[in-house]
Amino acid sequence: MRTMRLVVSTPERELELESLVALRFIAEDGWRGVLPGHEPARARLRRGAARCVEAGVGRAEARVRWLATEDGVVLVDRAELRILTRWAALADSLVDLRELVEARDAERTRLEHEARAFTRRHEVATRRALGRLERRVSRP
Repeated sequence: MRTMRLVVSTPERELELESLVALRFIAEDGWRGVLPGHEPARARLRRGAARCVEAGVGRAEARVRWLATEDGVVLVDRAELRILTRWAALADSLVDLRELVEARDAERTRLEHEARAFTRRHEVATRRALGRLERRVSRP
């Protein structure tokens, strides 16, 4: 059975799946599927889940894994797929994948809240310092 390799590159890390027999993902123009030996191609990836089928001993033994990505680019070659994206997670089930995505969203929300609070504190401190400076300058 022919297989291909999937490499997912993010700024944080690289994920690899070795013996992939099929990949189905959503591109800007709709769903696409890739099998080993596919003609070289490129596609813009949309945010969502991709279905990865790994080779098993028999057809019934094939293992399905799920990959969540956040936009990006898919580069297809005959023996290798490369996905370049800002964020990616790999799970054995859609339920597990959803938990990973929700955890990422919660962490982003927490970081955004922290950044807003930090910005507010600095704005208030800057206003206070500016007020003091104006009072000093305006004294006779």
